[in-house]
Amino acid sequence: VTAAGGPAVRSDFDVYIHDGALYYVRENCRLEDTGPRVFLHLFPVNDADLPDYRREYGFDDRGFNFAWRGGFFDGKCITQEPLPHYPIANISTGQESSGGETLWQADFPAGR
Repeated sequence: VTAAGGPAVRSDFDVYIHDGALYYVRENCRLEDTGPRVFLHLFPVNDADLPDYRREYGFDDRGFNFAWRGGFFDGKCITQEPLPHYPIANISTGQESSGGETLWQADFPAGR
């Protein structure tokens, strides 16, 4: 789903796929909304595209912190995470508290 076509996911953050990256956007965002680490599990079309150390799990773990690429704009918070160049079948993403509790999660086909 491209940014023009609407989000791929509506959750605590709306998640968009556009130009080889995922964009996480939240309206009326507060600083504490951006604190929990974002988990990002990418399931490739072909397991051979995974790094060797990830093949046993069947997905690539691309988790990140909002502060790495994020910012606040007009009451919204936005961050971007580039996607790898290999074809992706499915994506699982969300946020976890520091204690490991899942705060929100979304699973969806990547469409690329």
